[in-house]
Amino acid sequence: CNDPAADIPRDFQNRIIDASVGLYQPGKHFSVSAPFRIQTNGWFGFDQLHANDSAVIGRFGPRFKNKNPLLWIQAASVVDANKGIYGVRVYSTKMDGQTLVRDQVIAGRSESELGVFVDSAGKPILEAGVPRKDVAAAKKIWAAALSSAPTKMKQAPQIDLAFKYWKECRDSNPGAFHLVLVNLLSKGGLGSKSPRSFVVDMTRDDQVWNHPIYSFTSTMGAPTELAIERVKDPFKSWRAKGTVKIVDVYTKIQFAAENGPKLTYSDKDDHLEKMKLRYTLELDKDGRILGGEWHPVPMTEWEVESTPLAGKALLENLRKLAASKTQWEFLVHPDFIWTPKPGSKIKDSKLIPAALITKLKECSQKDANKQTFTINGEDISTVQCVM
Repeated sequence: CNDPAADIPRDFQNRIIDASVGLYQPGKHFSVSAPFRIQTNGWFGFDQLHANDSAVIGRFGPRFKNKNPLLWIQAASVVDANKGIYGVRVYSTKMDGQTLVRDQVIAGRSESELGVFVDSAGKPILEAGVPRKDVAAAKKIWAAALSSAPTKMKQAPQIDLAFKYWKECRDSNPGAFHLVLVNLLSKGGLGSKSPRSFVVDMTRDDQVWNHPIYSFTSTMGAPTELAIERVKDPFKSWRAKGTVKIVDVYTKIQFAAENGPKLTYSDKDDHLEKMKLRYTLELDKDGRILGGEWHPVPMTEWEVESTPLAGKALLENLRKLAASKTQWEFLVHPDFIWTPKPGSKIKDSKLIPAALITKLKECSQKDANKQTFTINGEDISTVQCVM
């Protein structure tokens, strides 16, 4: 996700997209590709993909315009296992009641697959023992799907395509992040023994730094419709299904940061850092949080109080953000969050047995064999543990 040479496709927010379909050259990644927005997902991560998995349904296009047809992508033979790149079979889709089912193959691993009509299980529909097919119709659907893709992509042979899954790079969703903040850190929250801290990796760069959250404050605007007086939410197509209103939120978080190493620690050695985040929460008709979108906070605004917007002013502001080519450089938000369940026990690693760590912890908390020695005029208390 952080490899600068990976040439990961992004949307206009500079946000990593769900997936891409394109021409893959070993050692050179995708030479040309079209983004793919996943709408339903039949598997969880490319590392679990196999040739017979049902894979994903979604749309092509840089902004995933609704006019592009829905397509069903099935991962097939592995092109590059280390990079999670797969050969694909692409189906057009049709509705069967409330279910999307496969219709015909519009891109496959061989010329013989193109245009073949298939049933819901992906098996060819036979007529007089021969697969029924319409290559012209398949190519027409393919052209419509790639209407906004790069020209080279449109000219690509439909049997030379590869599929790359990027959705695991998409980081924490602000709706989930906000719910965790409120439920774990607020007094009377839903978390076990609230308030209870959790750990956050604050940035998406290569290194992982686990920072415990210390506190937060949030200020919120009033719920806003997705369209007011011809001003529409520019992020509407990214909103969670069922969203009827959005809320502008500014949240300040404090987290414990590294300060050392030291031989001893006291209250004066505690070190807190802070981060200011902006996001919109997505609400359903009953006011429940369904999701959210991160928005940039320019560095010049980090130290000043920011007033959340609402109504037409919010929609106008979001429209300016969407059109900006520079604001998204200031998009900073947490990579991932985690916390152990209360009562969890550590597990063996490949190198260190859990029993050793448990015994070391228990020994260190006992007064037996306590020793004191002095370094630079300061008394240091230790416990000798024989393992």
